Amino acid sequence: MHIIVLPVPPKISVVIREYYADAGGFVMGGLRGMGQISVMHMAYCQKGQGIYVFVTLNNNVEGTEGLKKELVNYVRDEIGAIAVPDKIQFAEALPKTRSGKIMRRILRKIAENNIENMGDVSTLEDSTVIEALIHNRI
Repeated sequence: MHIIVLPVPPKISVVIREYYADAGGFVMGGLRGMGQISVMHMAYCQKGQGIYVFVTLNNNVEGTEGLKKELVNYVRDEIGAIAVPDKIQFAEALPKTRSGKIMRRILRKIAENNIENMGDVSTLEDSTVIEALIHNRI
């Protein structure tokens, strides 16, 4: 593992996302039932920034409070308390382009509760995903 010293500290979510990026395999390898994970930062009154995690689940897996606690405990044990998500939202799907890339800017706006202007969504594979994510926002 390389340690990089930056003159200005990056947003905590960028650092955490690097861990969670490995976490794609890391978290999903350690916890059964996880499909995809996308990590966003959000404004958080107590810490300044918080971590909002969108999780899709594999077939026949239900998003329960127990599963959220399991994910929180797993992240705390494997990465550390700094990486523990403040909010976890289970979702049927994540917003993706037709080529299959996750549209992170849309997830960021949903996490920040800035849903008035989503910008260009013409490249979305399925625009109903956005409505479901907004409706189920925590």
